[in-house]
Amino acid sequence: NYSHFNMFKHLEEGILVDAGDNSTLHRQKRVNALPSPSSLEEMAALIGDTADQQYPLYRNITLSSLVLDGDELSIWVDANPSDAPPDYTVDITKPFDLLA
Repeated sequence: NYSHFNMFKHLEEGILVDAGDNSTLHRQKRVNALPSPSSLEEMAALIGDTADQQYPLYRNITLSSLVLDGDELSIWVDANPSDAPPDYTVDITKPFDLLA
């Protein structure tokens, strides 16, 4: 399970810059404690998690959430993925179909 919360995880210089970001560190700890998702629905529930009110995984300032699942990209715009179906679903083998 690989996750990323707006901080460097592998570049030493970047890690030092991000060292004091309590929100990012706390959110990463929360996602590490949860089981790895095995479906789109489980991933949507994970990235939409708000159980920790101080540092929720999904925050009210989140503009969009995206999940790439094989050849399909699910996109939520201004909506918690755990509460709503994706606003857009794109077959990434045909990316321009969204414009049609």
